[in-house]
This record gives sequence, C-alpha cells and structure tokens, in this order.
Amino acid sequence: MTGSVVDVIAHLWMEAGKKVGKAVVFIDAEAAECLHWSGGVNLLKRAALLREFSIFESAPADYKKAVFVISSPIAGSVEETLKAIISTSSFHYCVVITTCHPAVTSFTNHPMKDWNLEDQNSILSLEENLLHWMGNVNMTAEVLHLPLSICAPCPSLLLSPPLCALIAPTSPDLERIKCLWPQQHAGQPPPSDPACWAALPLPLQTRLRQSVASLHSLLASLGAKEEIWSVGNLARSLGDQLEAWTPARTRRKTASNKVSLILVDRTLDFASCCPGAGDTLLARATDILPRLPQHSTDLASDLSRLFGHSASGTLLPAGIASPSLKYEDKEREEEELEALLFYPEKETLALLHRNLMASSPQMRRNEVGSKKVVSGAVLSNDLKDFQGDQDALLANLSTISRAQAAVTCLVPEVNLRRKKVSGLCAQYAQAIRQSGGAGLLAEVTDLVRGRKDAGLKLEDLLHILLYLYSALDVRDQFDTEEEERLRSVLGEALLKDSSEGELGEVLDCLIERRGGEMDELVALAVVDNLWERLEGLRVARDGLGAFHSLIGGEGGGWGLVEQLLGEVYRKEGGDVNGLYHHSQGLGAMLRSGLGWLGSAPSAPHPREAPLVILWVVGGVTAGEVALAKKAVAGTESKLTIGGSRVVSPRDALNLAFTHDCLA
Repeated sequence: MTGSVVDVIAHLWMEAGKKVGKAVVFIDAEAAECLHWSGGVNLLKRAALLREFSIFESAPADYKKAVFVISSPIAGSVEETLKAIISTSSFHYCVVITTCHPAVTSFTNHPMKDWNLEDQNSILSLEENLLHWMGNVNMTAEVLHLPLSICAPCPSLLLSPPLCALIAPTSPDLERIKCLWPQQHAGQPPPSDPACWAALPLPLQTRLRQSVASLHSLLASLGAKEEIWSVGNLARSLGDQLEAWTPARTRRKTASNKVSLILVDRTLDFASCCPGAGDTLLARATDILPRLPQHSTDLASDLSRLFGHSASGTLLPAGIASPSLKYEDKEREEEELEALLFYPEKETLALLHRNLMASSPQMRRNEVGSKKVVSGAVLSNDLKDFQGDQDALLANLSTISRAQAAVTCLVPEVNLRRKKVSGLCAQYAQAIRQSGGAGLLAEVTDLVRGRKDAGLKLEDLLHILLYLYSALDVRDQFDTEEEERLRSVLGEALLKDSSEGELGEVLDCLIERRGGEMDELVALAVVDNLWERLEGLRVARDGLGAFHSLIGGEGGGWGLVEQLLGEVYRKEGGDVNGLYHHSQGLGAMLRSGLGWLGSAPSAPHPREAPLVILWVVGGVTAGEVALAKKAVAGTESKLTIGGSRVVSPRDALNLAFTHDCLA
C-alpha cells in the first residue's frame, strides 16, 4: 500500500476501528498518543467503553468483548497486565492489536532466535494464552499486528511515542556496558567496542529492533527503496539493522520509490534543546507549557475559565492537536497546525486572531485583519467572546485551545527565566568563539553564587551547563581548576536550595536515588553524577570527523541538524562530511559491477532521492522542525523530519541526567 503517510496512518486506524464494535477497548498511553495525533477517539466511536491498559483496570461483568491496543512487545510486565485484565473480567471474545512487529516480540521472549525468520509462534502462543486466561478454549481469541506506532501531525513531521525511551548511550553508559558484560555473558570475551551491536544490553537491542520494525513499516507504506545514512553510534547500529533485516531487504527488491533515510543521534546535540531555541509559537510553548497527562509531545491548554469553571484544571486541559470534531473546519485545522510548526510566531498569532474573529459569536467579523500586531492581550480579548458559550467553544475548539496556549505562554512573567537562560547561553557562546572557553566556568561559578539576585534557579543553571558542554568543540575542554571550583560551589548550592525545596525535578530525582536525604556526601555524589554525564556529552561527537562544534562563526548556536541539512542542501553539492553511508552489503557491490574490486563504488548523495527523511533518535526540537522547511525552500526536494517526540528543555534535562537508556 502506498500513499501519503497521513493517509496510510488514518487507514490503519480505521482498520483498528472495525474491530472495536461493542467492545471494551484497553489502550496503552503510547498507542493512545498516536491515536490522539491521527484523528482522535472518534476513530474508535463504535467501542462500548474506553479504558487505560493498566493492571488496575477490568471490565464490568456484562461486557463480553475486549480489544487491546498495545505498543510494547507482549512480554514480561506487559503480558502480566494483559493476563490480569482478562482474568478479572468476563470476556468471551478478545482481540489484541499489537503495534509492535511479531519478530520483535519473538526476539524479546527468545533473544537467541534468528529474528530474520518469519516467525508466527509468538502470535499463536498469545492466542492460546488468551483462551486460557478467559477460562474456556472454545471462546474466541484474535491477535493481529497493525503498524500504528508512528503518527504524523502533518506530512513533513513524524513522531513515534513508543520509542521515547530510545537514546544513544554516552561514555558513562558505555562503561556500565563493560561492567554488565561479564554478568550477562559469563566466560565470553567482551567486544572491543562497547557501542557495537553485540555489546548492547537486551533492553536496548529490543528498542532498537522495535525502531527498525517501525521505520520498515513506514517505508513499506511509501513503497520506498531507501538508501541509509547515519551520524552517531546508535544511529549507525539502527541503520545496520534496518539494512540487513530480511523483511526490509525483501521490500527493497520490489519497491520503486527512492527515499534517502538519514539517522542522527540526539545525544550529539543537546545544545539545541535548551530554552529559547526556535522562533515559532510551538518553540515557545514547548519551553513553557506542561505536557498533556501521559503525553510526550502535546501541550496542556487550560480552558476551565472559558467553560465557566473557577478552579483551574477542573477540566482535562485541551491540547494543540486537532480534536477531530466533525464540525471543525479541516482546512483551517491544517493551516493552524502548519503555522504552529513552521511559521514565525507573529504570523501564527495573526492567523489565530483572524480565525477567532471570523468565528466570533459576538459577530465581530468586520474586525478581521484590523490588528497589525497581535499580542497575547489581543488574543485574550478575542477569547472573551467565547466565554461561557459552549456551542461556540466546541465548534472552534482547536483554534481556541491554541489561542489560549498562546495567551498563557506570552505572559511576560513566565518568560523572564527563559529569556535570561537563552541570553546567557548566547553570551557564553560568544565567549567560547572568542577565547575557546577560557575563564568561562569562573563566570558560571559567579552566576551560581548570585543566582537568586539574577532570578535563576539551579535547574536553569543545569540548562546552561548542558548547553556549554554539548556545544563546545570536541577538540577543546574547560579549565580543570575552574571546573573543580564550580563543582564545589554547585555542591554548596545544592545543600542550600534543597532545604528550601527549590531544586527542580531532575535534581530531586538524583537525590531520591541516593536515599532522598540531603547531606554533604549526597550533594557531592549528585555533582559527580552531573559531571560524569556532562563529560560524556562533551565528547559525544568525538570521532565523527565533522560537526566538531555547535557554535557558529558569529558566535551563535549552530545545531547539528542545521549543519547537516546545510551540507545536504548545499548548492554546490559534493560529499556530505560526517555522514556514514550504509551500502547494503554484497548486493550493492554486485549492482555496481566488478569495478568494486579495484576501487570502491561512489556513494550516492542524499539529495538524489525525491524524498529525504531525517530521523533523530531521541526526538527533534521545535526549532529543528521549523528548520526543515527552511532547508528545502527554493528546491524541488521534499524533506520530512521525525523522531520519537518534540523534545522540550525539560525533556532534555531528563534524557541527559536521569534517563537510563540501558534499562
């Protein structure tokens, strides 16, 4: 099946919707998020009830049919949850829709099996288990695979919430891999490279192969025959696995649509994830607004006041995704989402103002276009027309949700720290450009001491440190004495701010891992942990042969994705520095003729394909999403950017300092 990604995803969810008639549907958070971006719960409107896929859930006794939509391999705790729900209900008919390829489930349960083989045993075994859990083998059980793990808010942006936990290991993780090897492979010599596929722990291998299967399904929907490039160790492993997997090789034999797939590791650039990166409304909102509960990308816009509730949060907050209400204007929906993702903030605000005026229940349509500059105050005044009018609110829910989000994140007070952190990062980038970072950490030390006067918190300083260590040229390093002094002062600040309850989520988590009681030893351990991670990120780009620094010639930010797209779409063409090309093995050599015996065949250029897909392993930033559209302006190339989610500054801190990529 070929077509646009959006159409294919919608078709697959409609196929899932055919199974849910009169059923209790249990759906996990990641699959629910994919549904959220793909049309919403209207696609499952034939269901009798909707429930979270949780071990604490069950169905009332008079409901006899269940449909489970599960995005993880059905093994371990996921299988136990499935068993618990069925065992405590009274089902006669169970359907399990797994968005995870059967080969990944088989690999999870039996790692020694060859995952290249067509193996339906995991599906057959699960069907038998479903019958046993229902308590009667004469009942009906069905298991099917639908590749619903990728969603597309628009054709040029792809997200995969089930893959949010996948991110490349850095040097501290690689040291742990070396320590884990003897425990998991007794008597076997360890691989020389702890970043190679064979050395990776099973959970990380499983996530990688889940990514392989998801990308394969995406490419199959496009009828794609891909050339693969990668930047970074984990991206390279992902490319190798996709290139060698039998179903993908079989697909490429008959596919005719050429696609260039570029895989990039997020850990090579966390500097682009810091506050203030990007000039779209989505970039600002991602920095400031909280997530929708259990979502990895959509943001919460509180409409309680507009619906007449005095207490904030009395209603589940709306998001920026379309709710797919049947009376919403589809063209307006698409235009607004495109503006949020790709257009400068002032253009998006003007569009939201026009759309609010055009649909105002106060009949102010003659005022459309009367405002030259639209501010948060203007939008707030526009929204007053809808307050308490439930029909008007529901008829324009998407526009109102996005406008309310804009109003919330344009309040000057909530932007003060964001602007300060962004300004300091820019200032320090100039200093690095001019002096290579000499004396810079001494300035940061003074900033830690004077953080209260500057209106900053320790979490803000973590953003600054993350920026500095990620952006620094891999051939440089900071002064050791300055670094030691900064670590000492930061430890003292931890002790002080801990007693005042002002540490923030990341530092609280690191303290909790050490027992939760703060003292000098715990503060020292937390600081050591932070620097271990920072040092790992500082050297993450070492050995690439390109992308040494993330600071441009003028001293501003110059992210890795920006540099990479600049190379790919360079007018004069030529090889792209730093890209590793996956040559597709012996088949590529044979296609190139016997000339490969004398010299290696020349690698193709990513721009030779009509469609380029840039996939960031670990998630993309709002700034990178907007950048993708600018990169192809004036060319005939089509560029789609994707990743597990749109990464916020808070996400970046968690991924850099607290997330266990090996677990």
